Amino acid sequence: MNINWKKWILERLPFSLRVNRIYVFCLLLTLPVRQLHSSFARWSKKLKGKAGASVQVCMLKKIIYDEIGSNIEIDEGDGKPYDFIVRTSLDNLDGERRMIALLDRYKAAGKSYMYVNELVSYEGLWGEHVCEICEYSAEWTSDGWVCELRQKEIITIEVDTYYWGDKGMALSITSSGLPRAIFVYATGYGGGEWVIELPAGYTGPRTFRHNDFDLARLGISPREDINYIYQLKAN
Repeated sequence: MNINWKKWILERLPFSLRVNRIYVFCLLLTLPVRQLHSSFARWSKKLKGKAGASVQVCMLKKIIYDEIGSNIEIDEGDGKPYDFIVRTSLDNLDGERRMIALLDRYKAAGKSYMYVNELVSYEGLWGEHVCEICEYSAEWTSDGWVCELRQKEIITIEVDTYYWGDKGMALSITSSGLPRAIFVYATGYGGGEWVIELPAGYTGPRTFRHNDFDLARLGISPREDINYIYQLKAN
């Protein structure tokens, strides 16, 4: 939050004390607070920038947009109790359920989040004391729409891992004719991230090398869409 400190100090001084000597004295007294606030504002801006530009955030945003066509914003949390906050504007319940399922599937293990829908607001008003028991029922209706389940085709992406001399790891990725872009990602023991984008129509095998990288975990994103299931086979 930006604060005009000069205006803030003047507004809190009585009119009779608004003289240069007292005003300068107040500026000196508030200098430590103003410096701390400025440092905190820079730190907060830097932290939000890092949170919004990390590989995990970019992947989550892309996955949600590809699956349900909605943009989301992710803010860094403090871990008490949420590690990050997801903000979006969805006007249908089915989209919310699908988005939450995708977040639960692709977020990092052990991370917690809070979901905020900018289009939803709640208001409660107390009136007279009335106690009653009500029964509510709901049913789904179809207005000409029929949904049916169909078998999805499974596409396998094979990854062979091996050491590239003493320089790190190498991945040989084999697949044929991917219908869409797929991301292969790995996490190193030191917490490093390595993301490889396989474009639509990718054919392999192709070899990808990464210097000084200790392989800990492999994964792909997305794992499925409305037509296909993408299966990772690591050798």
